Amino acid sequence: MKKKLLAIVLCLAVVLSFAACGSKKGNSGDVNASTEGSTQAVVEETKVKDIEIKEFGYAVENGYLFVSVIVHNPNTDTAIELPSFRMTATGKDGSIIGTEDQTISIIYPGQDFVYAGQAFEAKGEIAKFTVEPITTADYNFKAVTALDHPAFKQLKVDNVKKVDDEYFPKYTGEITNENDYEVSSSIVAIVYRDANGKLLGGECTFVDGLKAGGKTPFEIDAKDFADSKTYEVYANNWD
Repeated sequence: MKKKLLAIVLCLAVVLSFAACGSKKGNSGDVNASTEGSTQAVVEETKVKDIEIKEFGYAVENGYLFVSVIVHNPNTDTAIELPSFRMTATGKDGSIIGTEDQTISIIYPGQDFVYAGQAFEAKGEIAKFTVEPITTADYNFKAVTALDHPAFKQLKVDNVKKVDDEYFPKYTGEITNENDYEVSSSIVAIVYRDANGKLLGGECTFVDGLKAGGKTPFEIDAKDFADSKTYEVYANNWD
């Protein structure tokens, strides 16, 4: 009888031992699942981001829409090539007055790109104007280490002077290229703001052959819009 009881006790001990091992294995699985979730979260957090529309505005002159758009690259180590955005003007009745897509050249990490110019004919009163990013193709996201020039110092505009003309004002100035390589083409944009600092429309011109470490003159014809009080001039890489 004693031997039988001893055998039962030993069997129970073995069963409990297996149960404990199974429980431990289950806990280990939970930890791994949690770790995998954390890893996935990190991957999603470091995923490259598309352009952001930082600021925009418009003005209508002689039946045409003039726009100003500031685009931003929110990434830290990825440049965005050929990003695009869509501009749309809507009337009071909800009808589309006009729409246009615009593609720009390249935006390096953490930098802005300022675009301005005439868009489309605008017949009728504009009730709403929107600027929205168009999804950038995956192959246009470039790690800066893979580019011919891994770094880009934004172009500077100096010595801007406004010269009044019989028909419209003219602006002159210099673009400073602080990079150690030539920028073959650039876009110079002049944007206007109203008394409250709100962005209005603008104009642009293109300047080629910006030598490394040098200054290049520019001249741009523009118009003062009805509500404009101040203006700003920017230069961006158009390579």
